[in-house]
Amino acid sequence: MYDCKGRDWHDIEKLYVFGELVGFQEDGSPIRHHPSIRELSSRLGIARSVLGNRARRDGWASSRTDFQTRERQKTWQRLAEQALAEGEQG
Repeated sequence: MYDCKGRDWHDIEKLYVFGELVGFQEDGSPIRHHPSIRELSSRLGIARSVLGNRARRDGWASSRTDFQTRERQKTWQRLAEQALAEGEQG
């Protein structure tokens, strides 16, 4: 396992919180994959306990939830605007 010295925790946190872009839906909305602590551990070679402790200490889960909530709100806003625009055209 990686000893974590010199690891950029900010980048790991960003990957956990914001996920990674894996594609786009037909309407142009991004499709994101949010890796789990287990997946990050395997991918980065860092012990799950080390990642889990860091995530709990820094509140990564609540940051992820906040981000996902904001993204959902943006999606609903965009859909409402599209429906309104289609209603005005029809």
